[in-house]
Amino acid sequence: PFSSIFGFSNLLYSEFESFDQKSQKEYLFNISQVSENAYKLLQNLLEWARSQTGQIDYSSEEINIGLLVNDNITLLNSIATNKEIILKNNINFQTYAMGDTNMVNTVIRNLISNAIKFSFKGGTVTVSCEEMNDFLQISVADSGIGLTEEEKKNLFRIDVKFKKDGTEKEKGTGLGLILSKEFVERNGGEIWVESQKNVGSTFIFTLPVYSPAFKKRSSD
Repeated sequence: PFSSIFGFSNLLYSEFESFDQKSQKEYLFNISQVSENAYKLLQNLLEWARSQTGQIDYSSEEINIGLLVNDNITLLNSIATNKEIILKNNINFQTYAMGDTNMVNTVIRNLISNAIKFSFKGGTVTVSCEEMNDFLQISVADSGIGLTEEEKKNLFRIDVKFKKDGTEKEKGTGLGLILSKEFVERNGGEIWVESQKNVGSTFIFTLPVYSPAFKKRSSD
């Protein structure tokens, strides 16, 4: 991504007066988008490297899922607003899971960010949750471009290079979902996707439901 940042910024600096205001804004927008992508790539690479070298300590605790989702919606709302996308949190603020807060936060952030990227302008991204057999089933649903059956098979595989542009040509790293799978499984859950081409996707992951008894077993 840095080659694009260098190219756009150098061109804008050296030829600034020759561009009209519309062109200037387009270049600045491109620099902003590529910079954001580079930041996400570095962030995910760092977390992935730490997870693979055993440098991330797992700490199980009570997590308020409703509040955690709300924090991420607040963080990503400006990006959604630029695409006129509405972010909805349908999770009650009294919904608790058991897990590592930092890992779960990374999963939620990646899934909402992806949903925004692959949603059409004016769409909606909805985060919901239901309890099933001592697990919370958390879903992030969009009404975007969806996935083919072949794409679904390759989403969570580290040995397959899978990257796909967003609806506004946003670039992806292909690492966010792999990292999310790693973190969900570290927390005793599963992750999968339900999707239909040109209809939308719903990414679903599970976490153990919080209970005082579960917490006691974990500490023992």
